[in-house]
Amino acid sequence: MDQKKIEAVTSWPQPKTVKQVQAFLGFVNYLRRFIPNFSTVACPLHNLTRKETPWSWGKTEEDAFQELKTLVTKSPVLIHSNPELPYYLETDASGVAMGAILSQQGEDNWLHPIAYMLKSFSGAEANYDTHDKELLAIIKALEEWRIFLEATDRPIQVFTDHQNLEYWMQARTFNCRHAQWRIFLSNFNFEIHYCPGKQLGKPDALSRRADYVDTLPEPEVMLPAEVFANTSEEEVEIVTEICSKLREDPLLEPIIQFLTEDTDNAPPSIWKAYRDYDWEEDLLWYQGKLVVPDSEILKERLLKEFHDSPLAGCHKQRKIELARIEPA
Repeated sequence: MDQKKIEAVTSWPQPKTVKQVQAFLGFVNYLRRFIPNFSTVACPLHNLTRKETPWSWGKTEEDAFQELKTLVTKSPVLIHSNPELPYYLETDASGVAMGAILSQQGEDNWLHPIAYMLKSFSGAEANYDTHDKELLAIIKALEEWRIFLEATDRPIQVFTDHQNLEYWMQARTFNCRHAQWRIFLSNFNFEIHYCPGKQLGKPDALSRRADYVDTLPEPEVMLPAEVFANTSEEEVEIVTEICSKLREDPLLEPIIQFLTEDTDNAPPSIWKAYRDYDWEEDLLWYQGKLVVPDSEILKERLLKEFHDSPLAGCHKQRKIELARIEPA
């Protein structure tokens, strides 16, 4: 077994409080159907959560804790991936960390975990709003398990407890960060589903592990380049080049000028002509599609990166749409 797949569980620190015991039990409880004699094994930990029981962590409690960690990180709980079956991805983000579990249907028709994941956010990422943290959790999970999840024939079923993410890929406009993320996500065939937090207990418990919850993010004033660490360098460079060349394109110059400078003073005819354009974080969008400057080199790079890839054929419908603006 690849230890990286189970490190999020095997590295779980010894609980120091009743609340931390409850968090761990909440996680393993979702997998109890696969664990013979679960109640017996977990009994010493359950006893600690009773109001009348004084706190005492000894060998019995430690043995139960370690045994449960072992049981949820091996067969029959954990199964090997099968590329012929669809994947299920559950993600959750807390203030300073994200958790994820990748699963597939086992021979018993229940969803079994394939791998667990826990990662802390960088100082900059920890300052994101809830929406962006939840989206970043999905991105980090897809990046972590890219070898399994890129270019799947069947859509990856992604479950999150942030309802607005269901509609994120259909949004018309994005800021610069979201544009970078959207390019990365275009490599995957997936569907996002909302699942209330109480039903999404496994990754929720991981992302709120005590040793991560108690860690304060380092203060940062400016967002570093590492914000986009989940996209390839080539993808980041392409978006950066688009931003820099947009204003150099004479065909696009009047559109950008209208959107950035002359909106209030423009006549109705101009409003009508440019009504389908948006300017968001130095990127130009036409009906929700990214507008690319008139640069043959840039266009060739885009085609090579997002259309000529041997992995692209399985999910062309998910590829980022690029608007083609013809001269009037």
